[in-house]
Amino acid sequence: MNESIKKADKNASSYYIDQMKEIHKKIQDTTLNDPYNPQLWATLGRVKNEMKDFADAIKYCKRALELSTNKEDFATAIIHFNYGIALMGIASVDSAIDHFKIAANLSKGTFKQMVESEIKKLETQKATALKMGRTGEFITYRNNVTGSIEKHYIEDLQDFVSVLAFFKPSYR
Repeated sequence: MNESIKKADKNASSYYIDQMKEIHKKIQDTTLNDPYNPQLWATLGRVKNEMKDFADAIKYCKRALELSTNKEDFATAIIHFNYGIALMGIASVDSAIDHFKIAANLSKGTFKQMVESEIKKLETQKATALKMGRTGEFITYRNNVTGSIEKHYIEDLQDFVSVLAFFKPSYR
């Protein structure tokens, strides 16, 4: 990849992160005026997921679920889905699958199919990881977002499943 493309990619990533920070600040300010609105907390969770700040995303999604009055609506399904994404970000695969299953049960149509597909993929990746037992080593993957080649040290099974979920193997 030539330098100008790398620089453009880095600038685009920086711009995106800056936009997410700005959105986060605006929504966070709004929660001061309406601290019991679960949708504001859910949106903060989604924004933090986009920023790869999974610990805060979990905190915000948890708060949104606590405040949610209707535990069986589509909005709650979205909160569980975002909670699952945040849990994947910290390699808590089993808990993520649990939240994805709740999201699927509360959903219909295309979203339900997408979540069920994600659950199946994660369960397959977990089974693959169990068979391979790939821990205590470095694995090279191509980052699906940036396209860059990355090395990741696999500490335990949860970590391996998380890497499988977010990256694809590099064939270089």
